[in-house]
Amino acid sequence: MKKYLIIILLNTLGTMLLAQDPQFSQYYASPLYLNPGFAGAGSDHRATLNSRVQWAQLAGAFVTNAIAYDFKVDDLSSGFGIMAMTDKAGSVNLRTSTISAVYSSKIQLNKQWVFSPGLQFSYGTRMLDFDKLILPDQIEGSNGPSIDSRLAMMGGRNYFDFGAGAVLY
Repeated sequence: MKKYLIIILLNTLGTMLLAQDPQFSQYYASPLYLNPGFAGAGSDHRATLNSRVQWAQLAGAFVTNAIAYDFKVDDLSSGFGIMAMTDKAGSVNLRTSTISAVYSSKIQLNKQWVFSPGLQFSYGTRMLDFDKLILPDQIEGSNGPSIDSRLAMMGGRNYFDFGAGAVLY
């Protein structure tokens, strides 16, 4: 009974969370973006640079760039990392930019297996280019700037984000 209650709780929580993140086709080449548990998973320092252009032939191509750096601290059995990402989508340049700090703990289960839970704390900003936006009142006769009252609600937004993950290797 307890198992079913946990499953129902997780499913309910999952339906309340909404997000749309960019995806890299070669996800394994961006380990910190994939899962914060990968921070410090290697034996050395690691830097990654990823770029994605989706639908390049269209004027409003989706362009995503990410850069990350992580390393392992053996004395603390931990991994640390930092990541920055920017995503530009569509013809009105909807831009999302984030910077993240990543931490993971390395728990040696036996000689062959390591469990690595990780946390990611991010600060982001989201905005769009109003100069490229055409609203209905601009089409219906007014060639000047829009007088639509909804424009005031569409300003840039700043936000904090939190992520967690785990890796068993």
